[in-house]
Amino acid sequence: MQDYCSSVGSDHRRKYGQFFTPAPVASFMCEWALAGGATELYDPAVGLGAFFSAAQQMGARTTLAGAEIDAVILEHFRDSQPTAQQAFVRKEDYLLNWGGQHEAIVCNPPYMRFQNFSGREAVFACFQNILGLRLSGYTNSASAFLLKSLSELPPGGRLAYIMPLEFLNAGYGSIVKSQLLQSGRLKALIRLESEREVFPDAITSVGIVLVANNQRVEPVNFYTLSDLGQLPKILSSRPANCLSSTGLNPSAKWLSYFETPSDLIDDRNLISIREYGDFSRGIATGANEFFVMSSSKARQLAIPSSALSRCIARSSQVKRC
Repeated sequence: MQDYCSSVGSDHRRKYGQFFTPAPVASFMCEWALAGGATELYDPAVGLGAFFSAAQQMGARTTLAGAEIDAVILEHFRDSQPTAQQAFVRKEDYLLNWGGQHEAIVCNPPYMRFQNFSGREAVFACFQNILGLRLSGYTNSASAFLLKSLSELPPGGRLAYIMPLEFLNAGYGSIVKSQLLQSGRLKALIRLESEREVFPDAITSVGIVLVANNQRVEPVNFYTLSDLGQLPKILSSRPANCLSSTGLNPSAKWLSYFETPSDLIDDRNLISIREYGDFSRGIATGANEFFVMSSSKARQLAIPSSALSRCIARSSQVKRC
């Protein structure tokens, strides 16, 4: 990994949203995906081949297949891994190549915020035309990867993704959570508190998504992991929360479910803030001498144009970088 990183530089890795999977995480995810008896392991974003290496070290008798859009990292994978020639990897854009079915999927998807998610209009058109899903413009690349992989998981298939968990609290994430809950597929979410140990350059919370398309509606377990050494036994430990999949609301914020409910709070004496009114937070700029309003509101209040300045009020108004 160090050879690759030093040879391509941070700009190249940032362009392709590349973060690399530690070996213990790759092994854990492969064990989950292959536990259903699959004979092929599929990785939609091969990168340096961490999952292929993990499966080989497990002695798993599986064929290895995948996709990778970056020709540079794909060449490095094939040159540096002795088992790489046993893997069938296509150089392609996974998000634009549809029609596959895979019994065991593992992935550390490229992570790009929506502002840097190039070509997302064509990707979103595929989701609309093929799956009938209309994605929010705020959807990042990792969430798009997860949604596509869910659509490619046949009955009995299993999936493990390591990715940013911001979708659990974001508005665009409601459609992702809805698809995860479909037919009880989501089995566990593991938040990695040691995200710097996993992704040193991470700027958001990171976690592992575990899915089994076993057609059984089961509770969803929420785990919080403080140390990677605990990962092999995490699923046999007590979760922070174990919640009914039929009771989980895709529109709700889920990050709080990684917190263990406190026995010290007596909510019998608490009153919902809705009893007092409706509240919304404005834009937090720190420049308290200014506030934002629409042009129509300014006309309504008869505010002269000399007192107004045009500004960007929300990120969605930025059409190009």
